[in-house]
Amino acid sequence: MRHLYDKFKNRPFVNLDISNKCTLECIACSRQTNRFKGTPIPGKDTTISQWEKLNKNFTFICCCGQISDPIFNPNLREFIKICKKYGNRLSIHTAATSKKHNFDWYLNTANIYPSGVIWKFGIDGLADTSALYRTNQDSEFLFDTMIKLNRLGFRVQWQYIIFSFNEHQLEEAHKIAKKEKLNMQIKKSSRFEGGEVARPKQRENYVRKENNIKE
Repeated sequence: MRHLYDKFKNRPFVNLDISNKCTLECIACSRQTNRFKGTPIPGKDTTISQWEKLNKNFTFICCCGQISDPIFNPNLREFIKICKKYGNRLSIHTAATSKKHNFDWYLNTANIYPSGVIWKFGIDGLADTSALYRTNQDSEFLFDTMIKLNRLGFRVQWQYIIFSFNEHQLEEAHKIAKKEKLNMQIKKSSRFEGGEVARPKQRENYVRKENNIKE
């Protein structure tokens, strides 16, 4: 990882995968593309010593995985403690679920550094539609977890990517976010590897990309 530190040593922000594990099979994820079919997922868990060095070089670390979910690094709680020690900010982007990660796990983990960590939950739609894209996601559990953590005062954000199967829920989602005083991020995609069926019907709900969308 030495090259990473040299390249970004004068910058306060970095985003990286801290694992190579995920239980989801999202249609447009790099894990599902041809370059990964039949081959092992590259990378491995970031170690505590690597994380310590990261915190000496960056003041804001974002764990928005391209091929993994950060909750599957077994050292995540130690990572949060290290961020707290340095007074750094941490953004944890998560969408995966597993039997090991129950609500108590999220609560105990969030309690380590409430003021310095923001939890961004990838739930695309409401609990009944998110898994249509995020295959294997226990959307009802994750949605409930997000709401509970927000009510308890933790820093939480709802990330909602618009697809054809959830765009009709946007109004209701906004109402829920307003009622719960929940920070909400609506994202428009240009990636519809799942086919035109996933592309929103309303033109304003997606980003046009010349290579994969024909008007």
